Amino acid sequence: MAKTEDVLSPINSLPPDCISRMISLASPRDACMFALTCTAFRSIVDTDDTWQLFIPSDYASILSRAISPVEFSSKKDLFIKLCEHPVLIDGDKMSFGLDRFTGKKCYMISARALDIASVNEPPYYWRWRSSPDSRVSFHSPHSIPLIFNQSTLR
Repeated sequence: MAKTEDVLSPINSLPPDCISRMISLASPRDACMFALTCTAFRSIVDTDDTWQLFIPSDYASILSRAISPVEFSSKKDLFIKLCEHPVLIDGDKMSFGLDRFTGKKCYMISARALDIASVNEPPYYWRWRSSPDSRVSFHSPHSIPLIFNQSTLR
């Protein structure tokens, strides 16, 4: 049996396309909040069509570059996985994830993928050191402004 507030709610008189359009104008976080308000919103927010709006249109192309396959049961599941666990792509030179609140793309570039140049030091002073606390194998020992050439990231 439906809740009294759901039956009496004027939102139930709106067509699902209209509700879906309203939700598509919101953020992923707002969509989850809408789902808590009534069953009409919940049933629409939980669809793949809604979560497709929060995932980048080129997600399949990006995930095809992943080191390990990304398994997901729904678009909502994919969104949550990419927010919580960025995926290593391009031979471990970069990671890709999504911002939980906006759904925007987030890339992290490995220092090894950059052309590192220092104004004060010749390149032969650079040494790569491993760190047990790092997510990547090696890191740069210097903390100076870096210049990188975007063409090397391809």
